[in-house]
Amino acid sequence: MLTPRFKVTQDDVFVYIILYTPYIKISDAEFEVVENEFHFYLKPYLLHLRFSGKLTADGRDKSVYHVDKGEIHCQVPKAEQGEHFENLDMMTTLLKPTQKAEERLNQNTPLIQVVGESRSINDRNSPDDLEEDSKTTNEPALDTESKNNYGFNRAYRGFFATLQEARYELADFDPDELDHDHRLIEKASVETRDFEPEHYLADFFEDEEIKYVMTVDLDNLPTTEETLKLNKKFENMYIPAKDEKTSEEGSKKEEAKKSDVDLDDFTASERDCFVRLPNKEFLIKNERELLLAVFDIVNAFCYDHRTMMKDPTCETPWTITKLSHTLSSYIYYTDAKEAKISTQRRMLTYPLYRNFELAQVINKNATERLRTGKKDILKCFLNIKHLFERTEPRYLLNRLFIDDFCIWIQQVPHSKFVELADELDATTVTKDDLDFDIPRYERKAVEGGDEEESESDSDDSSEDSSSDSDSDSDDDKSSEDDNKKEEKEEEKPESKDEEKKTDTGTRPLIVEISSTY
Repeated sequence: MLTPRFKVTQDDVFVYIILYTPYIKISDAEFEVVENEFHFYLKPYLLHLRFSGKLTADGRDKSVYHVDKGEIHCQVPKAEQGEHFENLDMMTTLLKPTQKAEERLNQNTPLIQVVGESRSINDRNSPDDLEEDSKTTNEPALDTESKNNYGFNRAYRGFFATLQEARYELADFDPDELDHDHRLIEKASVETRDFEPEHYLADFFEDEEIKYVMTVDLDNLPTTEETLKLNKKFENMYIPAKDEKTSEEGSKKEEAKKSDVDLDDFTASERDCFVRLPNKEFLIKNERELLLAVFDIVNAFCYDHRTMMKDPTCETPWTITKLSHTLSSYIYYTDAKEAKISTQRRMLTYPLYRNFELAQVINKNATERLRTGKKDILKCFLNIKHLFERTEPRYLLNRLFIDDFCIWIQQVPHSKFVELADELDATTVTKDDLDFDIPRYERKAVEGGDEEESESDSDDSSEDSSSDSDSDSDDDKSSEDDNKKEEKEEEKPESKDEEKKTDTGTRPLIVEISSTY
């Protein structure tokens, strides 16, 4: 059976459920309200929802099928008017667990993870038994007792035994060969080896583009997809009459007023992701580790989100994986400062822009998302899930981490994320804390630049002095040439007289000789 895409909103009197069920025969639909549960069955769709408060079927409940949209709009009264139902936007938590899953809960068996499971086809005698087959999970045996396991809630061991080729692309080292403490040591060693001072210093001095990335207002920056939609909208733009209001616009505004949740909080694709996730209940051994892992993954997403101006690229899955120590080194932290240092070390080692001030801004963006609410956190994880699903072999990370994080985040009180964000903001990380010897590199680079400037100044002064000496020597040479010219001019007339004398002395001889002949 298929779980339809759905939305749930509320006001003081009713709960409104919108089901997207195209191409159906509405006369065969079955609705049922039992205390705090809502049941819907219409082949091939099946939906069981469990709310925090009680509902009632007193004749005010109704459903309307919109053929043009393929949607069923259900209106169910609350048993107590004014009661507020919590987490209506956390759709995975609303999905009712199966009967076998509830039996497991009642047994109170320790170290058992509750997973949605389908019953066999022969046992399906009623719509309650027709649970979605896709909710059945075929995962390795869970072992949450060993601290050397990895994955969400340290639930996996030997995951890469038959996936060595994928492991080379996903992990910095083989997590099955090292326990958690040695993975911490190996992670620090790999980061120190991969750190490039030349790249860091280049971004340190030539930081004009990085400063723009740090200061750009992402809230007012449309993505490429939004820009294309806006252009298409303007192409088909027209001015409607004042009294021209479609029934669709009116109903949507009316529902928005009644609801305490924005209908556009999640996109259709994001809602489909929620529906495909099974409803699990986890026995968490160390909640602190998972909260800091959420910060780590959200921080990696925020880096790509800011540096790529909200538009993911083909390198985005690699960037998110590489910047997250949770996804690439399979380690957890319990200390907020250590987790923050780890995120900054990776931001100065692997991505395109490696700048300490930029790393601080990204940390701030991540804590702001934690503080804003679970919706923003879930949007980050759903985007990552969507990207990993289309990238081989990173779809395996969805199985190891992302899917379970998407389910667990919906179950965690928002106050815990706010407390973590406050703690992280109060934690200060300096360049010395990163253990990359960055201050020494910066100091030597600045001193080297000063030496070059002093050398260039000395070269300029020497050139000036040489030019002065050359000019003096030229003056001396010119004066000497003038003196020589004067001497030559004085000597010229004497030489002429001597020539005349020699000429007069020789001519009579020629005459005498000619006369003899």
